[in-house]
Amino acid sequence: MRHDFVAALALAAACGCGEEVVTLPGVQASSAHFRYFASSAERIPPGALDRLERHRQDVLGYFG
Repeated sequence: MRHDFVAALALAAACGCGEEVVTLPGVQASSAHFRYFASSAERIPPGALDRLERHRQDVLGYFG
């Protein structure tokens, strides 16, 4: 049952609501699976993309 809730939450986050246009900040850092946007390079936390990639691997390992 918990897997169903997590899957529904992920689907809702991916689909979004309405047709509102979002303007992203101008600075972008990228990894293989993520794009991190910030207003300046100094606002991107050191190692943020590495942590996101590790978290992705943990989630994929858990859910298969």
